[in-house]
Amino acid sequence: MGPSGPLFDFFINLLAAQTTFQECLILREEVENLLLRCAEVRASAAQRKVALQELYDDVVACMRQASPPEGRQALDNAFAESRSLQRMQSNEFFAQLTRSDTPICASEVIPSLLSESVEMIRMYVSYLDKSDEGLDGAAIEEASKILGRAEKEGYPIADAEQKLQALYGQAQDAG
Repeated sequence: MGPSGPLFDFFINLLAAQTTFQECLILREEVENLLLRCAEVRASAAQRKVALQELYDDVVACMRQASPPEGRQALDNAFAESRSLQRMQSNEFFAQLTRSDTPICASEVIPSLLSESVEMIRMYVSYLDKSDEGLDGAAIEEASKILGRAEKEGYPIADAEQKLQALYGQAQDAG
């Protein structure tokens, strides 16, 4: 069953009566930017994020409904990429790292990354790969040293081997 409700009905009527597909695309991008900003500021924007997510979902549903069938696959691909970005941005590490005023300095990226889940590390290295940035051998060596030192000092990092493999896997794909 598709979306429904007063907000959805409003957007459907607005789209049909006054708004071009391009204008909806611009609105979707603006709402997405606000959602990403909510992820950056976390708890202080939690309620607004819920409302923005509902608005975003309604705009996307309107765009899908208004899209010609031959353009639907490209549109769905763009929405999937957007969902992936939103999922990544909702992670505190990634949200903080990508802020313009990031509290994570360059020398702290690898240690901070190692405190994240294996899935988050994979998402991060995938993001780096897509943006033509990558982890170099020095970054992976630093990660390996940090993991070894933590183990030696009695503070093993959970899933250390899998985390290192996630980093190595990305470097091998890039190399």
